[in-house]
Amino acid sequence: MKLIEVNKNGTSTFLLNDGREIKSYQSGYIRINNFNLDRLYQINKKTKSINKYWTGYHHGRGNIDTIIYNYKRMLIPNEMDRLEYIINWVKKNVK
Repeated sequence: MKLIEVNKNGTSTFLLNDGREIKSYQSGYIRINNFNLDRLYQINKKTKSINKYWTGYHHGRGNIDTIIYNYKRMLIPNEMDRLEYIINWVKKNVK
């Protein structure tokens, strides 16, 4: 893995040994590109939250009728922490 560029917004781009690029944004996101696709994928850890709703109809199961699971990415605001996360991710996922 080597650093390719740091643009004026502070986004760092790293080139992996397999040809993919990882981008580290100052907002806290870390994204990776795929070989054949035109989009970047987030590799930040995610947390799962549960939202419970009641539709107003009683079905004999109590008041909670609908459960919706949402996922939120955990941002890494510190640049050194992002770099450490990228290095650990590369060790685990890139051969």
